[in-house]
Amino acid sequence: METDLDEPLHTGVMIALWPSSPAKYAIGSEPVDQLHVTLGFLGEADDLSRGDRTTIDAATRAAANAADGPIEATVAGVDVFGDDDGGALVLLLDGPALPAVHDAVWSVLDEDEWPDQFVPWRPHMTVAYLDHVADQAAVRAAAEALVGETIEIAHVGPAIDGEQHRVPLWADVSRETSQFANPYHDELGRFARKREGRRVSTGRVASVLGGLARPDQMPHSDVDAVLANRDLVDANRATVIEQLGADGEALVAGARAWTGAANQIETVRAGIASGDPTMTRFRDVVAAAPLNEVPLYRGMHYTDQAMFDALTSLKEGDVLPARHIASFSASRARAIARMGQTDEGVIVTITPGGAPALDVDSISNTREHEFLVAHDLRVKSVKHTRTWDEDEEAEMVLVELEVEAV
Repeated sequence: METDLDEPLHTGVMIALWPSSPAKYAIGSEPVDQLHVTLGFLGEADDLSRGDRTTIDAATRAAANAADGPIEATVAGVDVFGDDDGGALVLLLDGPALPAVHDAVWSVLDEDEWPDQFVPWRPHMTVAYLDHVADQAAVRAAAEALVGETIEIAHVGPAIDGEQHRVPLWADVSRETSQFANPYHDELGRFARKREGRRVSTGRVASVLGGLARPDQMPHSDVDAVLANRDLVDANRATVIEQLGADGEALVAGARAWTGAANQIETVRAGIASGDPTMTRFRDVVAAAPLNEVPLYRGMHYTDQAMFDALTSLKEGDVLPARHIASFSASRARAIARMGQTDEGVIVTITPGGAPALDVDSISNTREHEFLVAHDLRVKSVKHTRTWDEDEEAEMVLVELEVEAV
């Protein structure tokens, strides 16, 4: 017999699937609101770091995006994990979408950094712990009677220290607005409150943006080109709103503030931090972007010596906060140029596949191929190099950080 992976919800951490109508399966000692299908047991809540929570958020998003909407699972059998007289009585589940959602979680989680999982994964729902049941025969019979039943599962999400955070398995963009639990946490690492919204799949957003014409990368001194670009960007933004609805409106509002002539980056970040619905939705859309397919670069320089010292002292494994949103360029030369007139700086590189990054070039006023990233970044490697700045005709000393999303 196996040992059940499930831990008591009031102390443990897990990512799970949550059935739509669980009352029918509350036949034993498990409360109806705790019936679930474990995708991964992740240890104890007290042991979680802020970085762990960020990773759990990302794994939840990946799982939600692995389905086109609610999925179905069939009760294929009954088993006992653990001691036959006191172990966990479980409903064994089967369904074509279950492995994809499970695999999506573990495509984000590094199995070496989390508690050991049972292999192969056997999808199941624990309905009773037999040592807590007075009439075991009756509960076993009730479980057997459920074999062949179809269970609808509409939500995925973590349970941390007894608090559940459920996110709908993403549906088609035409689905009606519904209330969902926001899987992103605030600055203190806690999970944020629920809010209204409709989710658009990662592929849908990227497809719409990728199908738009891109503005020419002209110097601002070329007035005619600037005006033509502005008209094109405005038309692209209208298309985004038309095709993506509320998500498009938030994306355009955020991009306009972020990349506009009157740069309002800190205003965007403040809006996200305060829970502004438009700006948080903008962040959500950016965070759900596909992984970058091209190298991305960010040039960083600070006149504040303490800040610069902190940046240049980062080492492998350290985390560089995104502060909700950070911008990157597909041009290394452009990233270096943005450091300004300086003989030293930091260049941050995301290699292909390193982080979810949204290509906003088609709705951006900037003169670079710009991507936005909404994930904190972990340093993979550090090296010190020297490069020649053609514009300044001087040598620059660079600290190069290769990073990936945490």
